[in-house]
Amino acid sequence: MGIKQTGVPIGSIAAVTALPLVAITFGIRWPFLILFITSIIIAVAVRSGSRLTSPFNLHSYLKDLFSAARDRRLLTYSAFSTVMSWGQQTGLTFYVLFFESKGFPLFSAEILLGSFLVGAIFGRIFWARLGYRIHGGSRWHATSLIMSLSGSLYILLILVPHDLILLMPYSVFLGMNAAGWNSTFVTAVSEMAGKEKVGLYSGVALITLSLGTIIGTPISGFIRDTTHSYFLMWIILGGVQLATAMLMLIFHTLHERKDPGNTDKDRWIPNQ
Repeated sequence: MGIKQTGVPIGSIAAVTALPLVAITFGIRWPFLILFITSIIIAVAVRSGSRLTSPFNLHSYLKDLFSAARDRRLLTYSAFSTVMSWGQQTGLTFYVLFFESKGFPLFSAEILLGSFLVGAIFGRIFWARLGYRIHGGSRWHATSLIMSLSGSLYILLILVPHDLILLMPYSVFLGMNAAGWNSTFVTAVSEMAGKEKVGLYSGVALITLSLGTIIGTPISGFIRDTTHSYFLMWIILGGVQLATAMLMLIFHTLHERKDPGNTDKDRWIPNQ
């Protein structure tokens, strides 16, 4: 699962490296044209080897869909994780702009964003593996730990000396947490759903998770435009992540104390 999740940051690194140079050399329209053509080529080239084992049943699909939408375990875990989606998209959106505002050339700022994405690749593999060793394999504890690290690193970002050599490894470490959490999330959702419903549960979880991107990223932009500084934006983002991580861990710990015989630590809310 961790290796599967590395595809997005690998593609992002290729885009960050090549497309700005294309835009500067040939104009802003060309990167979009290249992305469009590439997407068409991939869509035509990719073939799915899977086949439906039974005919599609709309009634059964809707029944399973509403069942997933009522799963409090799934919705609560996804709701906590929205702050990670907020943090990831805020980082991807404002990282280059932040360092440009600090006097870095565009190329250097792009290098730092690329370092952030390299960290995302390693993080998705690292956390997928390490997650099995944290508190008996609890995805809740793993997610809470990643969230705490991400929030702390966003807050400390404003204190790191503006030296490219120092910021590159820092950006890698930040990316490992702020954008490397996805593998833990999809693994947790898959374990909640089981093999037969993993696609359906993933869809419902991603709908909830997307609220962090839809609502959180514009909030970050509003803070930046209102204060004319990235300082408060990173502080608020990191503070919210730290507070959410603590709240998430408290909720899960209270459930463990209430039901110490429950060995399935990730299913702390009864499915109703």
